[in-house]
Amino acid sequence: MGQEEKNAVNAVVNSNILFLQPYLTKLSHNVRHCIKRKENLLIAAFEDEQMLGCCMIVEMDPRKARLRQMAVLNNLQGKGIGRALIQFAENLARDHGYRIMSMHARKPTVPFFEKMGYKISGDEFIEITIPHYEMIKEL
Repeated sequence: MGQEEKNAVNAVVNSNILFLQPYLTKLSHNVRHCIKRKENLLIAAFEDEQMLGCCMIVEMDPRKARLRQMAVLNNLQGKGIGRALIQFAENLARDHGYRIMSMHARKPTVPFFEKMGYKISGDEFIEITIPHYEMIKEL
């Protein structure tokens, strides 16, 4: 990913605008739809030209946002990138007036999110054939 594309991703944080046309065709329809909505915020962590991880904040209502599409490259998990992305996302959500952050966490990731202060809300459910829990945190 070149500097122009990195600048476009970073612009999402500041202005809610995303212009990554060369990459949109590589993303699923669901993700393309989410990142095109101006109230959604896409956050990415980079080192040089490589995207290390990303997540998205989606407005649920004026007080509640949902963390979606959280991902860190497999070989970089456990090195603090996910923690940094979440902390940045939470601060950004607070700046936008959200007071609650929720997510659908895959079952194996629950301990990580619990360390970040999230609590399970409800029973296990299946989403895209994978066990998940809804998790919530007051910001």
